[in-house]
Amino acid sequence: MPTQQAMLQTLTETVQQQLTQAQQQWLHLPHSSLAQPPAAGGWSANECLQHLNSYSRYYLPRLQQAFDKASATARPVQRSWKPGWLGGWFTRLMQPDANGQATKKMKAPADHRPASVLPSQQVMEEFIAHQQHLLHLLEQAAYLPLQQLRIPTSISQLIKLQAGDVLSFLVAHQQRHVAQAQRALAGTAVLAM
Repeated sequence: MPTQQAMLQTLTETVQQQLTQAQQQWLHLPHSSLAQPPAAGGWSANECLQHLNSYSRYYLPRLQQAFDKASATARPVQRSWKPGWLGGWFTRLMQPDANGQATKKMKAPADHRPASVLPSQQVMEEFIAHQQHLLHLLEQAAYLPLQQLRIPTSISQLIKLQAGDVLSFLVAHQQRHVAQAQRALAGTAVLAM
């Protein structure tokens, strides 16, 4: 069974890759490329990132609040990590396959669907800020008992997941939609794959 530290390290590496991709490849792309939906249909890169921003706006403040209330240890928590059954299921449902494809198609909840295409610079800056905040939370999480902290889901305030499961879900969800954004951009022939 992996340790909490190993789980957090894996999540941190993934978020850092996503942040680097956004800063180095996407930040300075023209709005027309980011807003262009794929020829086969689906969301543009802009809409994928708006969707991720919506989840970050919900979950990051709740994680921060829970982390601020929890008492941190003087050194990283070295306990084993076991996801909860519901949190583990949500994470597995979100994780893309090895090719970055969704393993199961899902319809986004109405309150997390982009209503329109916003200015891409604004969307990218918000996405980058969320990734930086998420990296900070992952650093904080190393000193906290993640299996004891509960975070309400965006589906229902009555359904609460372990903080570690929320972090795992968020990162898996981002992997899914960052890959989708990458495919949308590849269709515009802007990025060299």
